[in-house]
Amino acid sequence: MNSAEKINRLNEIYAKSEGDGESIAFLCRCFYDEDYLVRCRSFALGEIMGCSLLSPCLVKLIFSDEEREWQLRGLSLLSKFGNTEDIAQLKPLLFQRDKPLLMRGALWLMASAQVFEEDFVMATLKDFANSPFACYLKPNFLGNAFALALSRCSPHGKFLNEDGKNHKLFTFYLGFATENSLLQIYPYPDYLTKMAAKRDINPKELKNAMYFKRKKPEKTPK
Repeated sequence: MNSAEKINRLNEIYAKSEGDGESIAFLCRCFYDEDYLVRCRSFALGEIMGCSLLSPCLVKLIFSDEEREWQLRGLSLLSKFGNTEDIAQLKPLLFQRDKPLLMRGALWLMASAQVFEEDFVMATLKDFANSPFACYLKPNFLGNAFALALSRCSPHGKFLNEDGKNHKLFTFYLGFATENSLLQIYPYPDYLTKMAAKRDINPKELKNAMYFKRKKPEKTPK
C-alpha cells in the first residue's frame, strides 16, 4: 500500500467512524509510517477518534527511539483520552534529565490531561517539585503547570495546606504563573509547522494532512 492509498484508508476510517480492531491496528501502524504526511494524518485521526484502545501504542511510541516530534505528538494525543494507568506510566520521564522536552511535555500532560486523578497527579507534582530535576525546567513553566493542576483540585487549598513545605514550595512557583498562558505539550505554538518546514513540507500540505473536513450532518426525514 503506497502513501496515497494509506491516506485514503485513513479518510475512509474517518468517514465511516470505524473503531474496529482492524482499523485501530492500521492506525497504530501509521503512527510509525515512513511518510511524514501519512503520520500527520494518522495523529489527526487519532485525536478525532479519541479511542482508549490507542493508548498502549502511544505509550510505546513515547518511550521508543522515534524522533522527538513524534514522541511529543504521542504525549499530546494521550492527554486527550489516556486513563490514569496510561499517564502513570509516564512518571519516569519526569525524573531524568537527558530528554528535557519529554520531561516538560509529560509534566504538562499530567496537569492538563482530560482524565485527572487528583491524588496521583498532585503527589507526582509534589515529588517532582522537591526533586533536583525541577531545576531543568523554567520557573514560569512550573508555575503555570502547578496553577493549572491546582485549579482542577477540589478544594485546591487542601493540598497546599497539608504541610508547610508544600505551601512554601508551590507558593514560590505559583508566583511565576502567568494569566492566559499559551503553554502546551509542544515547546512553542508553531512547533509542528517548523518541524514540517525542516522536511520541506509547506504549511498548506501540513494543514491538509492534519485537518479533516467536517462531516455533514445527516438529514432527518420529514
